[in-house]
Amino acid sequence: MNKTELLNSLQNLLSGLPEEELQKSLDFYSEMVDDRVEDGMGEEEAVAALGEVKEIADKILSEVSISKLVRAKVKKARQKSGIRPWMIVCLVLGFPVWFPLALVALILIFVFYLVFWILMLVLYIVDLSLLLAGIGSVIAGIGTMVVEKNWSAGWFMIGSGLVSLGLCIPLFPLCGLAAKGLLKVGKKILLGIKQLFVGRNREPVKTMDAEADKNTEDVPEVVPAGGVES
Repeated sequence: MNKTELLNSLQNLLSGLPEEELQKSLDFYSEMVDDRVEDGMGEEEAVAALGEVKEIADKILSEVSISKLVRAKVKKARQKSGIRPWMIVCLVLGFPVWFPLALVALILIFVFYLVFWILMLVLYIVDLSLLLAGIGSVIAGIGTMVVEKNWSAGWFMIGSGLVSLGLCIPLFPLCGLAAKGLLKVGKKILLGIKQLFVGRNREPVKTMDAEADKNTEDVPEVVPAGGVES
């Protein structure tokens, strides 16, 4: 895949982005390819070094806020069809229907977001609770043996505390892995929501290379004087 094909593919995958965001991303990756070519790499090798096109498109999309995508979608729809009086009438008459649905959708998104972060917080709270409970139980067990001379209860408390500390140590990295997994799932869900606002565009992006090729094709063939055109 060369640079022109890369930029065409990116525009096809991200045609729903705001125009300024899309152009900025295309210019960025075009410049990255040019820099690698200047360093001695072949164009196709430079493009391959950037990674898969889908991964690049997902990375670009993840850096754009949903609010920008919504505004771009509304703007394109307005430019394509315009706002007609009957649309305004439908919006006003349908307000009792679409507004509660939109409100419920926003509440569900907020609740999901809240639950997502609460789950991560609970994981670390559980681990911290085991740590504090273990330390407290060991201290209480020692105090029971020293002060009350109750050795059986003291050893039981110390044993329980050591079990809690033993569970706390391996649970901490597991909490980290679980948190990373939840973050990854959250990013995929958010990326999936964003992908609803972008779509494939059949019109290829115009690049410097494409324009140069077009200009080359448009140049008429010069026939030498006295020669025969084949």
